[in-house]
Formats: sequence, structure tokens, C-alpha cells
Amino acid sequence: MPGKASAAAFERYSLEPPLPSSYAFETYAPEARASEGDVLKQRLSLISPAKRVVVTVAATALLAVTVSPALANGFDGAKTLSKVATIYIKGSSAKSLRFVGPKTVKEGEELRIVNQSNAHQVGPQTFSLVEAPELPKTAKERSLCLSQGHICKAIKSWQGIRRNGSAKVNPVKAGEEGWSTMGTSKTKCASWFTGDKPHASFQQRVNAEASAGPFVLTFMSAFDPALQGQITVKPAE
Repeated sequence: MPGKASAAAFERYSLEPPLPSSYAFETYAPEARASEGDVLKQRLSLISPAKRVVVTVAATALLAVTVSPALANGFDGAKTLSKVATIYIKGSSAKSLRFVGPKTVKEGEELRIVNQSNAHQVGPQTFSLVEAPELPKTAKERSLCLSQGHICKAIKSWQGIRRNGSAKVNPVKAGEEGWSTMGTSKTKCASWFTGDKPHASFQQRVNAEASAGPFVLTFMSAFDPALQGQITVKPAE
């Protein structure tokens, strides 16, 4: 199945910059972000002009009453969510955008993605499982990522992302149900689009096969090619 590989297969590739050794990882490369103004303009174009006007009082009230999909579907509040491995998208500017989360997760566990960035400031994002060789590593590769034949363009196509900031397909399913399959510019990947709502979140089971031993899932955002991360999937106990 496309997108499944052993840990050894990924030893040939490395992300820039290296991940810290602590529990939480943060990946970002401010100095490597090519054409940042153009990328930001492209992402913000998905949000209508009216939505770009952020009113502090309204935003505060919205955060106070927003209920996450996980809670709406019957999860037992913070107690339950605290047990779910969670990757956060953080950052108040294009330069500070980063993934923050655990270094490992077990096969069969839930993995939750929470967008804590402000889409009205930096645009929406995707959390997309992508084969390590497909991750754009240089400024030139990142600048071309949204061009035809490249991974960012492919992800946007699979999601069916419209100009008004919505997605026809969300999440994108590939291979086995859940977080299981990494993609390439030619093969579909598991992907989720954040949209522009504050603190949007999504979770599903990690079904990537790890019975042969731990291996690495690599991921990125199609709207900010420098926003990349990885997590090691361990065998279920």
C-alpha cells in the first residue's frame, strides 16, 4: 500500500531543522520560507474580506462558546481529551508557524490535530501525511510546491479547496481508515483541512501498520510548505 514503510526506510531522509529531544517537538524554518508574502496572500485569499476583519470582542465571545467536534460527539470533556495524543498548529505569524506535539503514538490510538493559529492572520492550513522524499526541503522546492505536479497542489486538489475557504472533501481518506497512508504528488494521502474557524480540531485512529516495528509518519501543510513535522508510530501493546 502506498505510504507505508519501515523506520529504516526513513533513515535516509531528514527534516530541517532537527527535532528537539524533549517530549514536545516544534518544527519551523523562518529563515527558509521562500516568498512568504506571496504564500500568505495566497492563503488569506481563501478567506472572504468580511471574515478578515477581526473584532476582538466578537472573537473572545466566540472562543467562549465554541464546542469542539470531539466534545460534540460525546467525549467526556478535558479528562477524555487529555488522554488523546494531540498535535497543535501554533503561530501568530507566517514565520512562527509550527507543529507542536508528542514524539510518539501507538498504533490503534487516537491522534488529534488542533489548530491554534489564527487563520485570519496566517491563513488556513492542512495536516497532510506525506512521504518523506516528497517534503519540500529547499527554498526553491517550497516556492514550487503549489505548482502543477507538486505535492501541495495535489493535496489542494484532493481536498477540493474552494476560493471561499471551504473544502469539498474533508478529511481526505486514503488507504485504510484513519491516519494510515502517506502520499506523493501522484498518490493520495490522509489529509485534514483546518478551515478558518478558531480552534478547529479533528481526530481519528492511527491505523498505520507498526507490527514489524516503529516507523515514522511525516506530515506537512499544503498552504505553508515549510510547516513540517514527524511522529513515530510504535506497535500496539
